[in-house]
Formats: sequence, C-alpha cells, structure tokens
Amino acid sequence: MLAASSADAADKEASDLTQMPPQRPVEVELSLELVEVSQIQDHEEKFDVEFYLFLSWHDRRLAFDPDQTGSGKRIVPVEEIWTPEPDLIDDLDVNVQGGKHAHIMPDGKVLYRQYFRGTVSSNFDLHEFPFDRHELELHIEATSGEVDDVRYVAGESGPRHGPDEAARVVPHGWNLLATTSEVTKNRYPRLHETYSRFTFRIEIERDPHYYWWSIVLPLLPIVVTSWSVFWMDPKEFGSQIGVGVTAMLTVVAYRITIDSSLPPLTYMTRMDYFLLVCQVLVFGSFILSVLAHACFTLKTAEMVTLAKRINQRCRWMPPLAMAVTCTLLLLLPAGLAMTIVCCSLGVALLACRPTPANLRRWCLALLVPERFAHVELQTHSDEADDRHSRAG
Repeated sequence: MLAASSADAADKEASDLTQMPPQRPVEVELSLELVEVSQIQDHEEKFDVEFYLFLSWHDRRLAFDPDQTGSGKRIVPVEEIWTPEPDLIDDLDVNVQGGKHAHIMPDGKVLYRQYFRGTVSSNFDLHEFPFDRHELELHIEATSGEVDDVRYVAGESGPRHGPDEAARVVPHGWNLLATTSEVTKNRYPRLHETYSRFTFRIEIERDPHYYWWSIVLPLLPIVVTSWSVFWMDPKEFGSQIGVGVTAMLTVVAYRITIDSSLPPLTYMTRMDYFLLVCQVLVFGSFILSVLAHACFTLKTAEMVTLAKRINQRCRWMPPLAMAVTCTLLLLLPAGLAMTIVCCSLGVALLACRPTPANLRRWCLALLVPERFAHVELQTHSDEADDRHSRAG
C-alpha cells in the first residue's frame, strides 16, 4: 500500500512538472540564430528560411546537487518537464527537428534548442521594384500559457555567420541590411486571450544590377533607334515606317520576354512605369513621323513647314522627356514621379492655347489632313482678299 502511494505521488509530481509552469509568470529568454534564407519568392509572398531557436528559463523544481550526480548538468527528455511550447506563426511548410532533450543546470536553469527549416509567408510591397526593401518576419508565440503565465524576453539574436559572411545568409540578388528582434503581446479578441510573441525581423534590399544590365540598358538603344526617323527626309516614308514598325515590334517582343522575370502584380511598379514610358515614346515617335509625312505630302507651304518643324523639334524633345522621366523615376517615388510627368504634359498642352477653334483645327489635321489643308488654303485666300479690299 505504501509503495503504491509513493508511486502515485511520484506520478503526480512528474505530471506537475510536465503540465504546470514553475511559477507565474515564467520568463523565457528566446535567442534566434539565423542560418540562411535560401529562397525569396516575392511575387508569391513567401520565403524559405533555416534557423535555430534557443530558449532558456528557470525551473527550481529541477535544481540538483552536482556533487551527488557527478555532473554539471542533466539531459532529460522534454516530455518529462514543462516547456513553453513555442509555435512558429505564418508557416506554410516548416519542419521542426531536435527539441527532444533539454539541458538542465544545477540551479534549475533549462536550456532548450529547436531547429526550423521550411517556408514562411510574408508581405511584400513591390511598388519600388527593383529598388525595393523588405522586412522578413518570423513570429514565435507561446502556446503553453497566456502572458500572465509565460512571458518571452528577447535575447541576443542574429545571423549565424559573422559580418564578413553576411552575403551567405540571403540568396543571390539580395543584400542583408540588419536583423532585429523584439517581444510584443498578441491579443485574440474573440477568445479574450493574450499571448507573448517573439518577432525576429530580417531587413533586406534587392540588388538592382541584374535588372539594370539585363533590362534597362538593352532597352534604351531600341528606344533611341525609334528616334532616328526624325533625321530622315520626310520623302523617305518607307524607311521611316520600317524603322518605326521594327522598333515597336521589338519593344513588344522584348516586353513579353522580360515579363517572365518580373513579378506579376495588380499594381504598377517603378520598373513597369519605365517600360510603359519606353513603349509610349516608341509609339509616339512612329505616330509623329506619320503625321510629318502626311503634312509633307499635302505640298502646301504651311504643311511642309509644319512637317519640318515636327522633325526638328522631335530630334531633341523625346530624348529630353526620356531623360527627365528616368531621373524622376530614380529620385522620387514612382507614383509621384509619374504625377509630375503627367502634370508637365498638361501644362505644355495649356501652353498651346487649346481654344475650341484650335481643338477643332488639331482634330481636323489629325483625322482628315487633306481637308485641313483645303480649309487652311481657303482661310488664307479669304484673308488675302480682305486685305486687298481694305487696301483698295
């Protein structure tokens, strides 16, 4: 009977050790050692990560005399003691290894380690692509008790490698800026529960050199080629059409080719604005060359002068517009830069005095240039007759 009672008491004590925290609250120090971020899938908003999680807390119930055990520490299975049961939030497919044994010091300090490797979801804002920066976050929450029972404390965390080997932590094409950690409280209003949460942030930035050498620089000669039509004689319309169509088809084919290397998004990024500007300039050059040729073929003095004026001004205006737009896209946020460009175009349009009469003349010149020329000739003839009659 006494033996049975002793066995029950021992089982009860073991149960208390595995189910009840040693005190309230238990301060658990968390330290994260980042091994590697092996892959960043920004367009799918997830990344692959590998790290070690170290936890330490004090449980006086586990204290022992090292002289009696003959060892400075004990290694026990975690099933026999209480653990804070850390839970990784936002994990998509994460494998947890280790964590089967805990190291106990003579004063009751418990050292516990787990190894995590897998895919974690995150939020990526790609409006500034390819000059974007992001914070990859790892959230670890205490599931063995609320904040009154278990309280996390941020320990020393950072990359496993030293500062000289920081490039090995993130994949090629990204730069590691810094790592930070903090402890917050996460509340679930529906359950009226609050848990302690440890957050580890990995600050990274994209290396834009690949996109600069592989996308931007090869595209610029194509755009410049489309401007060569303004150095050709308007009589050489066949050559102008050939250059314009070739440039447009090349830009379209180039855009289709590079789309596979760009993130598919529902909003415009800085790179999308640049590609759009290039397409608009190439298409605009083609339209203006057609307009100049249409004016030249009317063979009136004013239309020939207008055609030459279009060719002369378009030799410097598109390059200037391209340079200003690219500078704004580099220095300012993409949305603000395009707003300035659109406002500048609006001001330039207002400088052309868009009165109803002028708008009618412009539309007539664009849609029916032959009729516009006839109207202009009739207008000039009537003005000449009026001057002669007044002089008489």
